[in-house]
Amino acid sequence: MRDWMEKVPCLRFVQRRSQRGYLYFHSGSGCSSAVGYQGSRQFVSLARGCMHHGIIVHEIGHALGFWHEQSRSDRDRYISIHWQNIQRNMQYNFNKMSGRTDDKSHGYDYGSIMHYGPRAFSVNGRNTITAKNGQTIGQRQGLSAGDIQQAKTMYTACKGGSTGGGGEGGGGGGGGGGGTACLSDKDENCRAWAAKGYCRHSNVHYMMQNCKKSCCSGNVTNGNQRCQEWANRGECSNNPGYMLLNCQASCCKC
Repeated sequence: MRDWMEKVPCLRFVQRRSQRGYLYFHSGSGCSSAVGYQGSRQFVSLARGCMHHGIIVHEIGHALGFWHEQSRSDRDRYISIHWQNIQRNMQYNFNKMSGRTDDKSHGYDYGSIMHYGPRAFSVNGRNTITAKNGQTIGQRQGLSAGDIQQAKTMYTACKGGSTGGGGEGGGGGGGGGGGTACLSDKDENCRAWAAKGYCRHSNVHYMMQNCKKSCCSGNVTNGNQRCQEWANRGECSNNPGYMLLNCQASCCKC
């Protein structure tokens, strides 16, 4: 809970008194929680093997209304699911939530605390999920920049602060225009996140959409003569992991 409250200050967890809806943490079978407010006692199961910081943060995320990141309706653009490697009775965890979630208000977040790791529920030790651009998935260190921004967008109490980012592809980089003076940051933490390298790994999609000013600061260059061509095709949004490393000059335009 502390991680959520420290990173998303508008969220508060209080001791239950007589509230009808509340979270009930117990040592159940496995690590699980219903998604979102249930209106009554909501069980958050934390078995013995679940007592790790990242797992607890993950399950609280479900209780707050977060689905698994790899279940987004647009996930096939970013990851591949290897059904043959998944335990049969766990395959439901990899279904897409088409039409049931507002999952396109933020870019796909490979570094989300809600994203499964590459061998989650593997039946044979092989990968069950792979990122199409090779990015690391499944971290359980803490909330990502995207997790924080999504929580701020979801909860009314947070609306007085930073607002949500644009839809998928909003941080593109076409040709024309010039310079970086009109670029902007949509979150006060952008500079700090950029300094930690979020523009280059884990949260590239989110950062390109919401922290473009910080990601494009300093001297930017192109490392390939085809960069502008790729940028004109929209690759700054579709493949930011490569483009921000090799084609900054073309992507860092208004």
